[in-house]
Amino acid sequence: MKTARWASWFVVAGVLVLAVAARAGGEEWSFEITPYAWLVNVDGRVSFGDREADFSADFQDLFEYVDFAGSLLGTASRGRWVGFAQADFFTLHRDFKREPGGTFESDLLFLNTMAGYRFDGFKSGSTVEVLAGLRYMRLDGRIEITGAGAADRSPDALDGSVMLHGSFPLRFISEKLRLNTALSVGAGDSDLVWSLQPDLQYHFNERFSARAGYRRLQYEFSKEGADVDMGFQGFLAGVSVAL
Repeated sequence: MKTARWASWFVVAGVLVLAVAARAGGEEWSFEITPYAWLVNVDGRVSFGDREADFSADFQDLFEYVDFAGSLLGTASRGRWVGFAQADFFTLHRDFKREPGGTFESDLLFLNTMAGYRFDGFKSGSTVEVLAGLRYMRLDGRIEITGAGAADRSPDALDGSVMLHGSFPLRFISEKLRLNTALSVGAGDSDLVWSLQPDLQYHFNERFSARAGYRRLQYEFSKEGADVDMGFQGFLAGVSVAL
């Protein structure tokens, strides 16, 4: 229930920020929505009290630990004012073989809402956006050690964050192809959270486009009896629809 309330507040906050910012211009609204698949893997460490789970990942592990994943990205703009909301949810499990053995299971939710301003880039057709907003993460996890019992925790983290987002045409390859890059960093409940997401976007027409890229999201925080130092990374692909 707490997760649902936070999700609702993020949506409301994002809409209000964009609505206030857009009053500065007289242009029409434009929107884009992108459902995407994030082939996420996990590395790092999470501990609940004296229970600890370690993760290490390589390319062949991409599908091993994730049971379910769903992701959605939405953007809005009016004139030079821009904003977006991004949501990811997945469940994962890990059996660790190191003695005495055990399991780690978790549901993870990531929400990110930002608003900002778009500037013209140095190259014709390129843009650079500077954004600020909030990022929320919730982990409902359970670590069970063979012969030693289990520990359950549900820590969450609310952080302020800033982002640089660039979009650059790749006309030397195709007039319909662009390179998008997004780098964000923040802190608050977390000691540090950062994200890097480059992707290629191919525009079939004015309404539909396809995206393919890579994303890395890193969290470091200690809260509610949980210590988390985990990285989430993997390839992503989706289809964007302009509204």
